[in-house]
Amino acid sequence: IAGDRVTIDGAETRTMTATALRDRYGVGRDAALVLLVGKDGGVKLRQSRALSSRDLFETIDAMPMRRREMGEPD
Repeated sequence: IAGDRVTIDGAETRTMTATALRDRYGVGRDAALVLLVGKDGGVKLRQSRALSSRDLFETIDAMPMRRREMGEPD
């Protein structure tokens, strides 16, 4: 979400509005926030500092669903 634009994989979408997403996840219009949202819609990570791609992928790879996908035990 940037301003009133919502993009998914680099393409703008009109199926979700920025206002609806901010309201759903409790994010102010002027907030700079990183949210990792799971397939179930739940927030798995919420932080106000930048997140490196390495940290992001390590966080995802540690999740039970992802571990099962990779064939590793929980």
